[in-house]
Amino acid sequence: MPSPAGGEAPGEEGSGTMAVIGVLVVAAVLAGALALAGAVQAHAVRASAVADLAALAAGDVSATAQWSPVGDRPCDLAGQVSAVNGMDLAECEVVGPDTRVVVSRGLDLGALTVTVSARARAGPEDG
Repeated sequence: MPSPAGGEAPGEEGSGTMAVIGVLVVAAVLAGALALAGAVQAHAVRASAVADLAALAAGDVSATAQWSPVGDRPCDLAGQVSAVNGMDLAECEVVGPDTRVVVSRGLDLGALTVTVSARARAGPEDG
């Protein structure tokens, strides 16, 4: 509120600066949260792609499981594909010609570590 002399009222000096600082702090916190969420989402998309690749590679081997024993070869191959693409093979299951894999990896976000995982299946179409 202006004083009669045309200046600011006593005690209001610098209040606009504090309001701007408050808005900037809130904006910085929101920008940081969005950056972290974006990093997690990008990592999840990558994990999904690696799971698909690992399942397809393993499924190529397990496709002959109905006619000949495949042993651990599908899961070994899925593990190799996962490792080459920077992920860990958390689970691998071969059921007949079907191969189901789960890949995961920890994402270090400074003080927080988030584990991102994805699953995929390769095999004949369900009828």
